[in-house]
Amino acid sequence: MNKLLKIFIMAILLLSPLFAVPADAGKVIKVGVVQRRPLAFIEGKKAAGGLFIDILNEIALKESWSLKYVRSEPGQGLEELKNGHIDLLSYAENSDALTGDFEYNKVEMHFNAGFAYVHESSDIENRKELDGKTLAVVKGDIYAAGMKKMLSEKNITCQYKEYASYDEVLAAIKIRQVDAGVVSGPYCFTNFKKFNHVKMFPAAFCKVTSHFVALKNNKDIIERIDAQLSSLKQEKDSLYYKAYGKWLWPQKKHTPIWLKLSLAALTAFLLLGIYTIARYKKELKKKVEKLSRLDQQLKEETDRRKTAEDILYISKKNL
Repeated sequence: MNKLLKIFIMAILLLSPLFAVPADAGKVIKVGVVQRRPLAFIEGKKAAGGLFIDILNEIALKESWSLKYVRSEPGQGLEELKNGHIDLLSYAENSDALTGDFEYNKVEMHFNAGFAYVHESSDIENRKELDGKTLAVVKGDIYAAGMKKMLSEKNITCQYKEYASYDEVLAAIKIRQVDAGVVSGPYCFTNFKKFNHVKMFPAAFCKVTSHFVALKNNKDIIERIDAQLSSLKQEKDSLYYKAYGKWLWPQKKHTPIWLKLSLAALTAFLLLGIYTIARYKKELKKKVEKLSRLDQQLKEETDRRKTAEDILYISKKNL
């Protein structure tokens, strides 16, 4: 009996890791979302979305976390972390601000660059020609900061006009309210249809990497994110790569071959029907015209016979 008990206890000890629940299972994490479509965003009352959100949701599923998303205003995310309004910032770009009180994930999430745009009719061709010009930038945007720093180092003086979004920056360029504007790479790639009447500046000016960020006292969250990211990036078919395909490299939807064939057959049938009806109408018209001619000929023949009969009758009567 004692031997069986020992075997049972050993079996429990060996199998227990397979059923172990993560230490943070059920942990509720409040996540700040900065509006940076397609990387992270919240639209109205809809759920959060974007590349970083999809990947974070997958990590949360594996870690048994419960995530609560709230909107974070541009440039305010780090302050919201400090005052405890959020536990994790879903998207932040590398800067000197990510030191001191903050911990950011080390496994690379996304490499990005910012670009400058001018009106399609602009004759600005190099950075020196921006001297004395007005540039549209998004308030608190890291690319705007990069542009300002770069131009300052080259002794180029500009006037900067701040806007709430990249959409507004583009609009300002289109109506010639500004001479140029600063836009992020992901926005360029996924909103290219909006870029009519503008053209890209010859060179990217600011390269950045993007991260999840938390306070030092939530370092464990960042460590688990890094561990899960490393695992996801090693799997070629993982959600990490699927999310990239969904948000940054969207594939054109193809029409199923059966539907193409069905549409082609239906089109051919309709064309054949139209052709048959047109040909039938043409033949019918010919036959009607032929019948009309025969009818006319018959009437003329009848009139001739009647006239001949009348002449014959009169001739007989006069004999």
